[in-house]
Amino acid sequence: MIKSKIFLQILFVCLLFTSCDNEPYEGDFLLEDTINEDGDGNNDNDGNGGDDDDNPTEQALLVSQIDIQFQGNSEIYTIEYTYDSENRLLREDNSDGSFLKYNYDEERLVGTYSSNGIDNSEDIVEYYIYDAQGKVDAVTIDTQEETNPYTIRYDYSANNTVIEGARTLTGQLQERQSFALTGNIFRVENFNNGDVTSKTFMHNEMDGAFKNIFMREAISTINSENLPSSLLRFSLNNPTSLQLRENSVLTQTSNFSYTYNDDGYPASIIIASTNNGTTETSTYTLTYVTAQ
Repeated sequence: MIKSKIFLQILFVCLLFTSCDNEPYEGDFLLEDTINEDGDGNNDNDGNGGDDDDNPTEQALLVSQIDIQFQGNSEIYTIEYTYDSENRLLREDNSDGSFLKYNYDEERLVGTYSSNGIDNSEDIVEYYIYDAQGKVDAVTIDTQEETNPYTIRYDYSANNTVIEGARTLTGQLQERQSFALTGNIFRVENFNNGDVTSKTFMHNEMDGAFKNIFMREAISTINSENLPSSLLRFSLNNPTSLQLRENSVLTQTSNFSYTYNDDGYPASIIIASTNNGTTETSTYTLTYVTAQ
């Protein structure tokens, strides 16, 4: 979806930092008891600590715009968010012309459509299937890169705070994901012909920019790793570090620092990403509207 230089910059931004003693071994599936409940994972660089008692949350807010300044680039990359009267996210519009559109059927997110805004070469359509309890059971994904649509099936922890998704093809595991809606670890693993690439996020306990969006758990399952907002959407809280590993080898790291507004949501984020000994920074500035 995100093309050329901006796409590469976004991928570089989404790379991560800081080792965590409780991190799962490469190839282990992230289970409920893997989630560390002690707060911010000993990361104290989030600008406001990680204690829920320090989080004022005076009113529920919805992120309305994110402005991104990449190091060495004078242009501001902007993401605008549109909601309906029920706090349902309708669109994410990016300043490069790409967008993500959401489709609902009453109380359920039933599909998304993402486009690079130029042609249909990178368009992605997703369809959501729910179980009897109303939770996302599976997501069918149709991309231009696949001959046929594929499906990721999801399971939930006992208290519904961890979502685990897996994709298999001809009986072989192709991809698996873990979304920690609370707690401080989020992990994604991608499998490709025996090669494993993983991203592990640590989070604090402050309110995240996407916390109050309708159908929050479904939003987390969107196949949107190429969107510049993707690093913020996978938890109710805020990432403090990221580690990228290729076949168990740590290749890139990032560190996140924050300022917060009066309601306890991130107002700005500085991300320092290190690759081959070189560190570059990017700055995210966030604005909000009050939830209905």
